[in-house]
Parts: sequence; structure tokens; C-alpha cells
Amino acid sequence: MTGHYGSSTIQRWDTTVSEYLESHREEYYQRLKAISAEEDWNGWLAFFLRAVATQAVQNSTRVTAIQALYEEMKLAIQMATHSQYTVHILDAIFSKPIFRSSDLAQQLFKEFGVHEKTTPGLLRQMRDAGILRELRPGSGRRPATLCFPRLINLAEGRDVI
Repeated sequence: MTGHYGSSTIQRWDTTVSEYLESHREEYYQRLKAISAEEDWNGWLAFFLRAVATQAVQNSTRVTAIQALYEEMKLAIQMATHSQYTVHILDAIFSKPIFRSSDLAQQLFKEFGVHEKTTPGLLRQMRDAGILRELRPGSGRRPATLCFPRLINLAEGRDVI
């Protein structure tokens, strides 16, 4: 598989047991109180192991979905831009799904030799195709801030953008 979608994105967006604990907050506090009041370590351990197992399954599902999105976007970006830089752009937005257009242009130039004047057109084509969303338009010397909502929402496990 071309590209390196895995390490930085998944590490950055890795969801720990805290998501489970947050969604089961009442039981979490009850289990902690039971340790102090009744020395119920078995209840706490069972709860915590259930949290770890549940979160592991959810994270595995997210990773699989992120991998599928990466493969889907290779085709979608190629269709939208007809660019030889598809995988480079894809890797860049997977490593940082919220970015300033100028930062991405600099990164692509530095890492892959993509001319900085090429990037704005590619980003516009991706935005027009619905792949990217503009969070803040550029104005004067201030670059636009863009995001890749599908990746962000997948990594978060809910719609945030």
C-alpha cells in the first residue's frame, strides 16, 4: 500500500480508555467509592477490564475505517485533481487533518518538491469535490484554514465537523 496513513494519524487520534470511563461516569465513580468503602477491588478490576476490552474493539473498528477511508480518498483525490501528487497530498492531510493552506503548501514543497503555487489549485479542487471543508477563508495575507471532516469524525467516533 502506498502512503503512510497509519502511524501519526492513529497515534494522534488514538482513543484511550478515558472515552469509555467518560461514557460510564456514574459506574466509574461508584466503583471507585466501592474500593474505599468495601475494598471491592474485584468489581473495579472487572469494570476496568471491560472498559479496556470495549475500547480496544472500538479503536480497532476506527483503524479499519480510517484505512478504508485512505484507500477511498486515493481515488477521490485523483479524480478531483488529476494530480501526480495525490498520495503526497493525501498523506499530508492524514497527518494533519486541520491545516492552514500555506503550511500544507510549504510541507509539500519541502518534502516532495511540489511547487507552492500548485497547492492552492489542488486544495480548491478538493474543496469543490467535498473532500475538504474551509473552516476559515483566507483574507489578505492570512491563509485559509481547511479540514478533512471525514477523517476527523472517524477518529473522534462522532460528528464534530
